[in-house]
Amino acid sequence: MKIAFLSPFYPFRGGIAQFGDSLYLALAQNNEVKAFTFTRQYPKVLFPGKTQYVSESDLNRNIPVTRVLDSINPFTWNKTAKEIIKFKPDIVLISYWMPFFAPAFGKIA
Repeated sequence: MKIAFLSPFYPFRGGIAQFGDSLYLALAQNNEVKAFTFTRQYPKVLFPGKTQYVSESDLNRNIPVTRVLDSINPFTWNKTAKEIIKFKPDIVLISYWMPFFAPAFGKIA
């Protein structure tokens, strides 16, 4: 089965990105999976004094990702949808965890 998976992945930090990595690896054992992720997940104003990226010492599982989606740039929403369509997946998985992403994910879906 061809699966398009839109989620945070490495180098983004946090449990959702780590879960995305793990789910990708599990799905890829028996399926053709393509990972799509963000070029920018959040605007800088939401990360004062912190970063949305992991440190260099964190685990990189070397998952091949297509970094295409900018959560606050609507021009990338269509581009992301086109990249997913070009892959011709049987299903599309989207990690949705907060309403901030609803406009982008809604447009892509």
